[in-house]
Amino acid sequence: MDEADRRLANLLESLEDTDTYISDYRGQVSNPSDPLKPTWSCNGIDLYLGDSREILPRIEYADFCITDPPYIPGFEWVWEFLGRNIKRILPVGGSLVTLCGHVHIPEALDNLRNSGLRYWWIAGMRHTIEHKLVIGKYVVAQFKPALWFVNETRKGANSGTKTPFDMVPGTKNDKSRHKWQQPTNWFEHWIDNLSEEGEIVIDPFMGSGTTGVAAIKKRRRFIGIEINPYDFDQCVERMKDTFEEIGNG
Repeated sequence: MDEADRRLANLLESLEDTDTYISDYRGQVSNPSDPLKPTWSCNGIDLYLGDSREILPRIEYADFCITDPPYIPGFEWVWEFLGRNIKRILPVGGSLVTLCGHVHIPEALDNLRNSGLRYWWIAGMRHTIEHKLVIGKYVVAQFKPALWFVNETRKGANSGTKTPFDMVPGTKNDKSRHKWQQPTNWFEHWIDNLSEEGEIVIDPFMGSGTTGVAAIKKRRRFIGIEINPYDFDQCVERMKDTFEEIGNG
């Protein structure tokens, strides 16, 4: 078994039901020693199956980053890693918007500031359910924080051509593809306001591909990275479905 197959086998072991799952991308997990190329690519959408810690440092450029990274125990490295790498690839004036759990705001702010990115604003993504109890805090959270950082300054800040809202309502959320899937309209809102048609949007932790769906609908190019092969397949199917929907619209 070569290194790529061994790494994929380890990923498959993390799935809840590996017996019924066969990936179309077996053996294609990104290997750091190989030239970087997407696992799946179509019409400006480049998807990478593999560990973001290995792939993102090899990405050279993106105009805008929006992501909902994992911030469960074991992922304390996320904020420093995200800030350092997104600072490197964004142009001056480019933005990073990252969703964040309420209890993780202090560590996220500290690490993202330390990366050299500039804090710009915090927004609320309204939950579509009425009550969401935060276990251990005894607070009913009605929104998920979105931290907005810029590379030195905000593009278009002086002209005021685009003005995103700092409280974005969520549409009905479908979690059939991923247990942490977020409403697509959240991502459409930020993509629409902080990037232009044809620009590159990146999500280093794309989950089931909601950011990619929003990018296609807003006519942006997209780079997505996902470590879980099952979720990666869900991403590919969602991209295909969205292209078909746009084509039939």
